[in-house]
Amino acid sequence: MWRRASPAATLLPMTNSRESSRRDFLTASALGFVALARGSMSSASRGAPQLDDELLYVGTYTDDGRSGGIYLVHVDRRSGQLRLAGSVSAGANPSFLAIHPNGRVLYAVNEIDKYNDRATGAVSAFAITRDTGALTRLGEQPSEGGAPCYFRFSLTERLRPPHPS
Repeated sequence: MWRRASPAATLLPMTNSRESSRRDFLTASALGFVALARGSMSSASRGAPQLDDELLYVGTYTDDGRSGGIYLVHVDRRSGQLRLAGSVSAGANPSFLAIHPNGRVLYAVNEIDKYNDRATGAVSAFAITRDTGALTRLGEQPSEGGAPCYFRFSLTERLRPPHPS
């Protein structure tokens, strides 16, 4: 489910490597579920040289105010080097991510107890820009259950929250 990076992708370098180390990033990433794009168009299929970069989407917990939401990270498959491409504000605790089977929409579960003064969490949707992998917020809806931590697609590729136990 890796997303092949595009030659047109813009990388935003980290300005102070002492602020966030690779270890800090990996530790923070372990807190959230990592979703990787699948079925994306590779640069080789467009006639461009094959790239060793893959685009990784990382969901996080935002309660402590230290996280920027969903991070977009380039991973060099040869060296394992991580390069921050940016982040997108995704509401509170976008901890679980999934990409629709068509590859055009990323969904984030907002793992919260209350949404719009109701005892429910939320699910946010983001359009995935085809060439760069950048995310554009489409909206959010209640999950109809408090503190959701995952979801799945039905056989008809519709988003479905898990059944209450």
